[in-house]
Amino acid sequence: MDYFADREKAAQKFTGELAKLSKSVENGERITKFTSLIAALSKGKEQIETTRREAVGLEAKRVTGELTSEATARLSKLGRRDPAHP
Repeated sequence: MDYFADREKAAQKFTGELAKLSKSVENGERITKFTSLIAALSKGKEQIETTRREAVGLEAKRVTGELTSEATARLSKLGRRDPAHP
């Protein structure tokens, strides 16, 4: 297991314990929100990993001279950090 998976598991355990102890509706809503944020963070991590794998593969093609113009454009798009240009 990796560090992120360990932290995710610990957070899920923590929210489970909180849910058992929670008596108020407001706290229950907060716990539900926290649980959904954990899931969103996990999904974001997976998206980042996928993007990085793709970028590394394209960079490898650049080194070997196999990079097509389409791949160059894709690599450029992957490297953008400006959310205004998805």
